[in-house]
Amino acid sequence: MIEHVHDRSAKYRNPDALGSPSQELRRVIQSYQKRDGARRIAPLLLPERNRSSSFQALYRSLSCLASS
Repeated sequence: MIEHVHDRSAKYRNPDALGSPSQELRRVIQSYQKRDGARRIAPLLLPERNRSSSFQALYRSLSCLASS
């Protein structure tokens, strides 16, 4: 698991500003692969703590669809 040390770095405060998040993850975790990473991170995502505006937009849209 990634340490929360990267959470405090200015570079990671706005995740939408990262050019390639998957490359950033590979830099920290050399064995990182997108599909496996997506499966592992999904249960750990907390929408109320997520700083990504694009993730928030997706989450709101999916929540609206699910409640319809």
